[in-house]
Amino acid sequence: METNKVVKQTDLLAFSSEVSRLVEQGWQLVGGVSITEDKTPDANGNTTEAKLVFTQALSWAS
Repeated sequence: METNKVVKQTDLLAFSSEVSRLVEQGWQLVGGVSITEDKTPDANGNTTEAKLVFTQALSWAS
C-alpha cells in the first residue's frame, strides 16, 4: 500500500476537497500547504494569466 501521497491542484475547492477526503480516510498532513505560481505559457505563448498551484504532502497514519 502507498504510504506517501502529494495532492497538487490549481483549483482551490478541488484541492481542499481532495485533502479533506484523504484525511478522513486516515492520511496525515506533512508540513503545510505550498502555494506556487505557474507561469507556463498557454497555447498562444501568453503568460499573463498565471495560475496558483496548491500542493500538500500526506503520509499514511499507521
